[in-house]
Amino acid sequence: MAHKPHRIPLKLSDKLTMKTFHGHGIQFQYIPNWELTSDVGSDRIDISILGPGTAMWMLSIFRNRNSPDELVSEVVGSFKDEYPSCDVYESNEAICLLPTTSKDLDFFHHDLINHVCIRACEGDTESYLLVYQVAEIEKDEILPILAHMTDSLMTEDPLEDDEDVSDLAPYRFHNLFAEPDDPK
Repeated sequence: MAHKPHRIPLKLSDKLTMKTFHGHGIQFQYIPNWELTSDVGSDRIDISILGPGTAMWMLSIFRNRNSPDELVSEVVGSFKDEYPSCDVYESNEAICLLPTTSKDLDFFHHDLINHVCIRACEGDTESYLLVYQVAEIEKDEILPILAHMTDSLMTEDPLEDDEDVSDLAPYRFHNLFAEPDDPK
C-alpha cells in the first residue's frame, strides 16, 4: 500500500492567532502559547517549538552547508536506532524550487503511533533541516498547525540591486518550505 502524505490543510474557518518569529535570517508563524526555544552554536542554530501533548517542530540551520541527504539520513538513522520497527516513506514535499530531501516516518512509542516529517535543503550560504512530529491521537488537530508553520517559513534575502525598496525594508523574504503544485 502506498504511503499517503500526512498533510492536512488548515480550513479557512480555522482562525488561529499566530505570532511571527523573526531572527537568525528566517521568519515563520507559530502559536504564541507554544514554547519557543533557540540554541545558537558556532556552526548551527536550533529553533524548537513544543506544543501541547506530543507536538514538536524544530528547524536547524547549519552554517557550513551540510548535505541535505546526509542530514536526513542521520535523523532517519537516529529514529531507526531508537525505534527499530519504524516505517520510512519517501515524501514528495519540496522546499520551494530547491533540491529537497524529504522523508516521513511512523513509529510506535508508549502505545501511540507517531508521525515524523523530515525535510532538508541547501540555501545560498547554509543548510536547513526541519523535523516535526505528532502522535496519531493529535494528528487531525495539530498536524495542520505544524504544516502551516512549515509553509510560513521564509529566509531573508538581502537586497543589493533593488532600487524600489525603502531603507525600512532591507530584506525580502522567500518561502523556504512549500508544498509542490497540485497537478490538475
